[in-house]
Amino acid sequence: MPPLGAPRDQVVENTPTTAARLSAQWRSPRDIIAVLLLLGPEIVQTAIAQLAGRAWTPVPFSFGWVTYSCSMLLSTIEGETGGQLMPNHREPILVVNAQNGHSRTTNSWVLCKLFDFLNDEIDKEMAIEGSHPPEPPKGEAAVDRTNNGPHTSERTKDNVATGKQKEKPHTAERLNVDKPDEDEATAESHASRRLANGRVANDETTDEQNTFRPPEPEIEPAEHPKRPWEALRVVVYRVDKGRKSEQGIPSLDWVWFCGGAVIIIQLAVSILPWAMDGDWAPFLVTSTGNCLAVCGASLPQWRKEKWANYSRTKGSSTVTLTRGNGTRTAVVIVAARDAGLDLEILARNSRVAVPSLATRCATAILALCWILLAITVADLFGIGLLGSVYTLVAAGASRSPACLGLHFEKKKEEEEFCGPKVPDVLQKVQRKKAEYGSCVGTSLIKVFFPGGLRATGDDLKFWRNELSGISSGNHHGEFVHVSETKPNNDGAKSPPSEERGKRADALD
Repeated sequence: MPPLGAPRDQVVENTPTTAARLSAQWRSPRDIIAVLLLLGPEIVQTAIAQLAGRAWTPVPFSFGWVTYSCSMLLSTIEGETGGQLMPNHREPILVVNAQNGHSRTTNSWVLCKLFDFLNDEIDKEMAIEGSHPPEPPKGEAAVDRTNNGPHTSERTKDNVATGKQKEKPHTAERLNVDKPDEDEATAESHASRRLANGRVANDETTDEQNTFRPPEPEIEPAEHPKRPWEALRVVVYRVDKGRKSEQGIPSLDWVWFCGGAVIIIQLAVSILPWAMDGDWAPFLVTSTGNCLAVCGASLPQWRKEKWANYSRTKGSSTVTLTRGNGTRTAVVIVAARDAGLDLEILARNSRVAVPSLATRCATAILALCWILLAITVADLFGIGLLGSVYTLVAAGASRSPACLGLHFEKKKEEEEFCGPKVPDVLQKVQRKKAEYGSCVGTSLIKVFFPGGLRATGDDLKFWRNELSGISSGNHHGEFVHVSETKPNNDGAKSPPSEERGKRADALD
């Protein structure tokens, strides 16, 4: 700044132009480095969650570590009240037990990322998928109002092709999953009510009017044939029993190796000023930052939280992963006894160890060191930028299930079930109940048809027969019917009458 008594023309000459100030800032951006170290803590946490699992986690020095070190310290301090190092996934999924039909919503990082990776593979296969078949005009077919399109079974198409006539057309029956034991008398009473209300189609309606014939598909070029449209695809994976000792240990891929390569490049770049000009400050800051980053990302607490204390030799029940109604993908994971992670415990993180005193002390020391490093940071804009670019790539990279510590056998083509109608796909899966679980298909009815599934003919008989087995006894014991209570005039609750109790037992 010029002196106060300087002439005006001298003040103008000594004042730098805007271009000169911008050029000087870009040549030496040390003023902004300390500010950049405070940005992007969520990206750092996501990158560690992707790579954590082994004794050494190669997460390089990057912007955002100062703020995240303080957040990590807070998570370990409040560990007894719900704090955790692992982030929750932004989009939850449903984990449905294929044996008993119990479902739970989870934000588990491992399970949600597993579903995302497998779903991305299916989306790539369906990049040239055909268009959605149009919905039939009103009154021309039995329409499934709880799904996105009409439901015409394969048997209906066969009857039309062979010229068979139905004795009497009827509307689709609604299947109540919560009340599978509905007897024939109750079904007949329901049908009589619908007849009284005029909900059954006229007997004079012909099969041709009740059968929807989709328009003929357009002929596509031979070099790019389109795959038929799929309403749902169910893919089956099996836990690899031969890799029992590797369950809960992630495989190494290009993302993991690139982390180590970035650390080496950062150290090589920072040592140049020391070798050329004798300035060892950049190397000191870079090496210290990388040591702090690797130590913070390699804490044992990460492994305990990522796999729910990694009880990787106990195994679990067969489960189905999906995002519910509207999702076109469901993943069935066939478990192996005494091998693999317990996915149901992992879904709720109910076996996560509380951070130890050593972990809390380590995070406190790391947070203090990061603050001191931010004060002494020098011209490390390029080095920090390189680490931030890798952190961003590692946080969003698509990886294989083995890199999440979940090792499966190679997928079999015969264990992929797909089709243009969701009920048909679920029926194919349910026919494999002896291999996957008694409720592998019926447990998904409430997921994909929250308003209830409607079916006719043989489809109706099939689903009624399968749903009736839900309340039957199995190796766990007999089904317990829980009847709702009704409040008295005094406000107290009393059990329903014996007659209502019997009716509830017949429907529940």
